[in-house]
Amino acid sequence: INAEYMGIQEMYSGRGKCGKIAILSPLVVVLGLFGALFYAFTDLLLSYYWATDVFICILLAFLFYANALLTLISLVACSITEPGSISKEWSRANFNRAIFTTPEDRTQFMEINKIEAKDIINEEEGQEIIKVYKYCKPCKLVIPERTYHCFFCNRCVLKFDHHCPWVGNCVGFLNHKYFFLFCFYASISCTICGFAYLPKLIVVIRDNSLLSSDNSLIVFLGCIFGISTGVALSFMWILHMVNIFRNLTTIEMNYIDAKNNAFNLPKKCDNWRMVFGNDPWTWFLPIPPQSLPVDPHNFPKRDDRIKNEYQIIIPVSYTHLTLPTSELVQISVVAVS
Repeated sequence: INAEYMGIQEMYSGRGKCGKIAILSPLVVVLGLFGALFYAFTDLLLSYYWATDVFICILLAFLFYANALLTLISLVACSITEPGSISKEWSRANFNRAIFTTPEDRTQFMEINKIEAKDIINEEEGQEIIKVYKYCKPCKLVIPERTYHCFFCNRCVLKFDHHCPWVGNCVGFLNHKYFFLFCFYASISCTICGFAYLPKLIVVIRDNSLLSSDNSLIVFLGCIFGISTGVALSFMWILHMVNIFRNLTTIEMNYIDAKNNAFNLPKKCDNWRMVFGNDPWTWFLPIPPQSLPVDPHNFPKRDDRIKNEYQIIIPVSYTHLTLPTSELVQISVVAVS
């Protein structure tokens, strides 16, 4: 890893002078836009709908403010929730099942964790060794499947989906639900605001007064921004919903064939519960998922797909390690048992 790359990593990981600013700035922008949208909609209700139709005004107020509140709670929860980390104890316990890219990495890990020769399991002794985990050189940890290193945060995240600058956090095993709900409720809030401005925009265009006052320009921008942002966020949560039903993360879309995805369980509801929990009454509430039915260190796999011989690229410490097909089949078969 060259010095320039390490400098970028240092800046965004919070260790450099601008680290915290670089991570939190997009989140501040989102909160500012959210506040502007909140103010604009409140002004619209008081200046237009309250004078024209009280019932519509109350209905719009209920729909918008309820969704806006859920959006804000989901955003804050996604931002402050730990997405999922790997303990040193788990890493040390699974040393013999890790794939090390170089002998030096293996030696370094043994020295750091004080692993002695007697702790090493050798195939020559008749014990079968299954290499199913990876080694992250920056974190110096053995990490399970579906765990990746985020260079923005400089840490490994369980079931890493992506790093989202707009929430100032990684999206992973423990906060994926919050991220989905944030996109879902934010799209509804923006769409309501945009279409609420539409009748007033039609009046402004009909009277040919679009550029005659600042208020008319606000109406135009509020309508366009609300609808366009709502549509964009809708594409976002729909994409994540499809991936959740297929039991795929955003990063896994780049190298796992959906048809041969061993993590995609036969029942789509089982895939959904791995993110939202077992309690349907809490699925769309911005609270921690209840009773997640999976161990993030060992995800279940389908018996009819783990035997398919397909190649998978496993990122290890900013590099890509391509495993031979025969080893992949062995890894997949044992992971289920």
